[in-house]
Amino acid sequence: FKSRFTTTVGSRIYMPKPHREDPLLFIEILTHECQHVLQFQESGLKFAWLYLAEPEARVKYEADAYAAGLAVERWLTGHTDDAKLDWVVDSLVSSYHLRAEDADLAAKMLKSHYVSIKNGIVMSKAGREAISWLDTNHPELKGKA
Repeated sequence: FKSRFTTTVGSRIYMPKPHREDPLLFIEILTHECQHVLQFQESGLKFAWLYLAEPEARVKYEADAYAAGLAVERWLTGHTDDAKLDWVVDSLVSSYHLRAEDADLAAKMLKSHYVSIKNGIVMSKAGREAISWLDTNHPELKGKA
């Protein structure tokens, strides 16, 4: 499993080698997973329980994490891609086998995040932290990928 999928368990992130070879994909996925680490740190085992047992909670956690990655992607590329949003929604729905009502909630939450990102507002803490780090350490990369 860990050789094909990026996975976060508690504060430990497992990322397969193919995801580490593309710098843009790497930082986008890493930011996504760091959002999960923050969610775990904020709620502890409650996060794990809600993530596994409550579809609505899992949707919120994943929407926030995907939004973190999308915010970093926007910083790195200088633009947003509506087709990417559709891909993320489809991926979330298919990868997590969501019920119809949860899929609808996921789409609404991601689209809300996306409108904010397009307007320069990053709601996810990991997204804000990653962008702050990039601004400080590698401002020359902004809008270049």
